[in-house]
Amino acid sequence: MRKGFKDRNVWVAVLASVLLVLLLAVPGVYGAGGIDTERACGVTFGLDGQYSELEALTIPVSLYRVASVGIDGRYTPLEGFTGLDLSSVDSETTAEEWAQMAEQASQIIETGGAETAASGEIRQGTAQVGGLETGMYLVEAGSVETARYTYDFIPYLLALPGNYYAATGSDDWVYDVESARKPEQQTRYGSLAIEKVLEDYNATLGGATCVFTVEALLD
Repeated sequence: MRKGFKDRNVWVAVLASVLLVLLLAVPGVYGAGGIDTERACGVTFGLDGQYSELEALTIPVSLYRVASVGIDGRYTPLEGFTGLDLSSVDSETTAEEWAQMAEQASQIIETGGAETAASGEIRQGTAQVGGLETGMYLVEAGSVETARYTYDFIPYLLALPGNYYAATGSDDWVYDVESARKPEQQTRYGSLAIEKVLEDYNATLGGATCVFTVEALLD
């Protein structure tokens, strides 16, 4: 199920943390050598470790290729994504702007029915997807449930290859990247039905009102 962007402030903060872990490849920022556009890329997905119960679940992940990338690191939207403006992507692109572009790409996929470029499953907290073309991808993970919670994952844009210049000082392109997923936890709620049997009732008095006190205990 595709997760929307109803809580933008939370997800912008989440996306900002993702960008700190893996800076997206942007043209002319790091002075790196040209991209080998024929080289296959790979992604290792992981969880941020905040919710340990997720490691016992299987989380589906889908990747949609939305743009190709040139040797110079400039992106060209693919057919069906021409309305996605990636020409202004640079080191000054904010988390809010990345979130807006990811939302736009997600909406295009939802309405246009784009096919996935690759898919995988996060098991025991990790998943590896390989054989990917260079370019820009939208990454979406499905919602999962435990006995008490629903976990949702924000769709986000991921550039292949990536670059870790800010973290390592190296301007080399990285063709096998790591991407940590941070979920949003929501408490699951159920419904409660109370049935009352009136053994003695005088209909001439009108409707009957019943008052209940309900105490709920965890487990």
